[in-house]
Amino acid sequence: MKTKHTPGPWIIEDDYVTDCDGNIVADVFKENQWNTTEGMVTEEMPWEANARLIAAAPELLYALQELFEGLVMEGVAYHRVMKKAKTLIDKLTDQ
Repeated sequence: MKTKHTPGPWIIEDDYVTDCDGNIVADVFKENQWNTTEGMVTEEMPWEANARLIAAAPELLYALQELFEGLVMEGVAYHRVMKKAKTLIDKLTDQ
């Protein structure tokens, strides 16, 4: 399968998701959330989860392609792809 997107891996760097050469793939909007009594909220902001999801897009695509090819070949790659899928799920959900 031919891809037209910027090849991975993609990396989260401050307000941006970049490719491995430092080229910006996405600008992630950061919003400051303040608690008037305790200062800035320290829990994860939505932009952080969004940045992880955007950065994982190439890996998700490659895993899906491998899963498809593995299933077509009667499960040859099944266990390897399932392990990759679980790793990506953990990465995206901050497990």
